[in-house]
Amino acid sequence: ATIPGNPEAIAAGASDLRRAMAQILDLCGGSSGGICGQVKLSALGLIYLNVTRVWLRDETPDNGKTMAALDKALARADSMMKSLPNGILRSARNVSPEIS
Repeated sequence: ATIPGNPEAIAAGASDLRRAMAQILDLCGGSSGGICGQVKLSALGLIYLNVTRVWLRDETPDNGKTMAALDKALARADSMMKSLPNGILRSARNVSPEIS
């Protein structure tokens, strides 16, 4: 309830979320560096926020709505990554500017 009116909390939360997503991506064997890594971090952050929103409203005992939202979001992200030409992904992996 306090976050919408508190820009400092939003900035701190965004920084913490990005750091957590980088740790998750690294633990899963992905790279959070470079342009490709930054896109993955953004996508994971959006998936996390969307699924958290669903989870907060999910009153099913097995969290079925939450799991369905997570499955759908991950399948969509996987499909989008597979639809990109390999050349784009290869060149994005070779360029690794430090973006904070």
